[in-house]
Amino acid sequence: MRRKIALSATMAEILDAARTLWNFHCVYDDPGPADVIVGLGSYDMRVATRCAALFLGGFAPQIIFTGASGNWTAGLFATTEAEAFRDHAHQLGVPLDAVTVAYDTLVRAGFVDHLPKAG
Repeated sequence: MRRKIALSATMAEILDAARTLWNFHCVYDDPGPADVIVGLGSYDMRVATRCAALFLGGFAPQIIFTGASGNWTAGLFATTEAEAFRDHAHQLGVPLDAVTVAYDTLVRAGFVDHLPKAG
C-alpha cells in the first residue's frame, strides 16, 4: 500500500510513515539453510557482522558482498563497501575463499544471475 505524504504532513504522520517503512524492512523469521548469504553494501558494518555470524553458524557456504562507494560511504572506507565488508568478515573468521565481492554490480533484479556459480 503506497501512502502519499503531503509536504504539510505533521510530525506524527511522518513518524507513522517511517514506522511503516521500518516494519516492512524488518524480518523476524528464524534463519534457515541457504545457498548463499547476500550482504548489501552500506555504511553499516553490522551488515558484515551479521553475514559472518550466519556463515559461521553454518547457514550457507558462501557470502556475496555488494557495494562500491555511495553518497554516504565515499571516503568512509579505504576500499569499496564490498571489500570492507569482506575484510571485516574475514577478521571474524570467514575464509576469504568463501566470499565473493561484487563491487561493480548494480543491485537490481537478476544481478545474482551474473555472479560466479558456487561448487
